[in-house]
Amino acid sequence: MNNIYGVISKVSALILIAMLLQACPEHFVKSIEQQSKRIEELRNRKVIYKTGSSSLTGMSDLEKMLAADSTVNYDSLKKVRAFPLKFEIAKIESDDFPKKVSVRALIYDTNGRYVSGLAPPYFVGNGNYQDYWVLVRDSCSGTTKHINKFEVEEIRNNSNIPYAVSFILDHSSSMGNTRIVKLREAVKHVLYAIKPNDMVNIVKFAGKSFTEVAFTDDKEIYRKSFITDKGFNDNIGSGTAMYAAIENVIRQMDSVSDEYKKVIILFSDGGDNMSKITMDSLLRECRKRKIEIYSIAYGYTDDNIRKLAEHSGGRFYPLISSKEFPFAFKDIYVTLNNYYKVSYTPDECYGKHHAELILRLPQLKNIELEATGIYDKSILNMYDNVGTVYLMNIEFDFGQSDIKPESKEQISLIAESLKSNPEMKVRIIGHTDDVGNDEFNLNLSIKRALSVKNELIELGIDANRLEHIGYGKTKPLVPNDNDDNRRRNRRTEFEIISN
Repeated sequence: MNNIYGVISKVSALILIAMLLQACPEHFVKSIEQQSKRIEELRNRKVIYKTGSSSLTGMSDLEKMLAADSTVNYDSLKKVRAFPLKFEIAKIESDDFPKKVSVRALIYDTNGRYVSGLAPPYFVGNGNYQDYWVLVRDSCSGTTKHINKFEVEEIRNNSNIPYAVSFILDHSSSMGNTRIVKLREAVKHVLYAIKPNDMVNIVKFAGKSFTEVAFTDDKEIYRKSFITDKGFNDNIGSGTAMYAAIENVIRQMDSVSDEYKKVIILFSDGGDNMSKITMDSLLRECRKRKIEIYSIAYGYTDDNIRKLAEHSGGRFYPLISSKEFPFAFKDIYVTLNNYYKVSYTPDECYGKHHAELILRLPQLKNIELEATGIYDKSILNMYDNVGTVYLMNIEFDFGQSDIKPESKEQISLIAESLKSNPEMKVRIIGHTDDVGNDEFNLNLSIKRALSVKNELIELGIDANRLEHIGYGKTKPLVPNDNDDNRRRNRRTEFEIISN
């Protein structure tokens, strides 16, 4: 009887596939091809997890290893970049832009061991650490700036920044008991590596979310109360309410002091089919509160899991084996606290920036490794909240409303941002300094805002997406007590009114 049902099921599946192919053959075949390609890429990828810091202090171990290998051809390594060291940018922090950006760089070998000792205060290389860190470039809007002045610091087991880390764990039925237990064992392992001052929160979800551990820095509480052998159960319902679980944690994070860096480590084997809140709304909330999401996707998951990490400033980890669970979780936490920090002042360009670092290794025939990363300082962003205000010092001649030529490039950046976000509407707000009477300044601020609006229309932006208003001298940023402050008060603001 079971065999008969099995045959019937297979025949039904074939009939369904045939119907789908007949109804929408191109879309169906394309979807299957995309899934097959993604799965093949995951299977063939070379996974490297960083499992500990200071494993190769000063590269002495690697240097000895290569020196003993008579087959190493350095010229060939340079040509094909088949070097057994990996150099990558893990994150670019740009909250202090344009004064400073800080690049988090990682150096490790193909066994996942860190290379340390290449920058102060732990430098143990040959000569000066600047002989290693030879180039920093920052590109934006077609212009590349070679950064002549930059600082490099090695961060080890960072105790200066306390973290509030929330683990959000998928316990839906598709995970199954065995994988859920393995998932919980992986998290339990990381709990014993948490720094003393860090806070921990653990939430599981299926059709609804349940807080297993409220935010606490008491290691006895979060280590002992989190039991690893709890598999799937019905008390959190059926389905997958992943977004609702994230929203739950965001609300809990509101009670955590701002001195903590707030991080979500999300694990899921699928998408969301239950939550009322949308991904876009979640990302706006995360960006507003500076919450980073590090997402771990098991199997062929919804691409939104990657987007949550990408647009919140975290990282994305695709997995295809439950054996990878413990390494992925530890990798995230270790790289939060161990890295090289490269700081510099970029050009004040409000667009997408490409950062590039070049690391030269004197001990190893001066082989150079390259790492690249992107950070976006576009004036407007689709994940910014309604009410977000951006300030730009668009220049006008004294008492005039004609835009000076040198300011038109900045308005072009606004236009590009609006074209990239076609649903967005903005209000253009004009301000003046205190020179002149109230009525004159109010009218002047309105005319200047209208000039900016008209320039945006000329650049292809629909007038229905633009409003304008002026406040004259009534809302200064700083006291009008010197020429520099007056210049700062003669500003134009862009407020998002719809997104």
